[in-house]
Amino acid sequence: MRGGLVEERWGAYRFFHLAFQEYLAACYLVKTRLGQGGVNSVAAFLEKGLVLESWWREPALLTTGYFVSTGDELTRQRFVRRLAGITRPPEQTAALSADVQLAALEIAVLSSLEWLKTNTKLRTELAQWAASLLQNRTIMTQSTPRLRAAAGNALRRLGDPRPGVGINKRGLPDILWMKVDAGEFPMGSNEYGNEQPIHTVYLDEFEIAKYPVTNSQYACFVAATDHRAPRHWGGTTPPDGLRTHPVVNVSWEDAAAFCAWLGEQENATIRLPTEAEWEKAARGTDGRKYPWKGPFDKTLCNMAETGIGGTSPVGIFPAGESPYAAAEMAGNVWEWVHDRYDEKYYSVSPASNPQGPETGQSRVLRGGSWNHNVYLVRAAFRDYFDPDYWGGNLG
Repeated sequence: MRGGLVEERWGAYRFFHLAFQEYLAACYLVKTRLGQGGVNSVAAFLEKGLVLESWWREPALLTTGYFVSTGDELTRQRFVRRLAGITRPPEQTAALSADVQLAALEIAVLSSLEWLKTNTKLRTELAQWAASLLQNRTIMTQSTPRLRAAAGNALRRLGDPRPGVGINKRGLPDILWMKVDAGEFPMGSNEYGNEQPIHTVYLDEFEIAKYPVTNSQYACFVAATDHRAPRHWGGTTPPDGLRTHPVVNVSWEDAAAFCAWLGEQENATIRLPTEAEWEKAARGTDGRKYPWKGPFDKTLCNMAETGIGGTSPVGIFPAGESPYAAAEMAGNVWEWVHDRYDEKYYSVSPASNPQGPETGQSRVLRGGSWNHNVYLVRAAFRDYFDPDYWGGNLG
């Protein structure tokens, strides 16, 4: 070590304090690259090495923060739009990986939040642009799950405009309904005792929510009814950082009460799906093992191997959607269904529109969650708990 430098190898050095190195890198970008080609040059230079896990993330935040805090209004807007990708030339976008595009978007949003509170027009423009990226199947399939989650959280900070995620103009949960056609499908599997036997079930046509109920949607119910709020909220409103994540710490009784309340508001029959309805919506009619065709792929859902380590914003795994475009049917959070649990119910269940056993203490859960393995996120897997049980992965 020589002063503030550490010799990595012969002739190559780094600063002992990483924060100082990051600060100097940001100074270089602002002072040198800006003079060579303006804000477009700085943004393009950042993109060459910008990946969320890279040490470039902090210099990028510092550089963007400099423009937003010291630049004139035109320079601020030009830089943020360019880095986020709104005004990036198409040929440059084509040369960037999906990871870099999402990382650049997140940097642009995080560094601009305070300023954007007073710039509604640009905030709306950024939200619409971010939503278009999150709904771009190619971008979301080619990027890493952690970067998708980061981009989803950035969009949440801007105000997520995607249908089915938040609140509608009436102040009620904006549920996006997916149609499941009437007909037969093979239910169950031969992999575990309570999933046997595989049997053919006929279901009438029904609709199922595209996404799990989010924290912001559940908050409408809590506010209107004084129902018990999930314990992780720490009050009657959800943490701002989790508004577009699935609500957790809800029991079967909580989930059923939410459905009944929403049905009253919408003058419609809204309830938890039966086991059979849930499974058909999750895997379709071709007997697939997961909501998607083919083998398990940890990049198509939020489970233990995916590495997110908690709930994620809904809708960031479009390639993992079911044949009916229902999302999050594997992982993210367990989903309560209507049925009581009986290990041997499949051997006696009706062939048409089964409603589950008439008696039984426990209620069924489906889909696995963010901290479960490949076996538990299969579409046929059945779990169960007492109806008054709630936990940090139950939605």
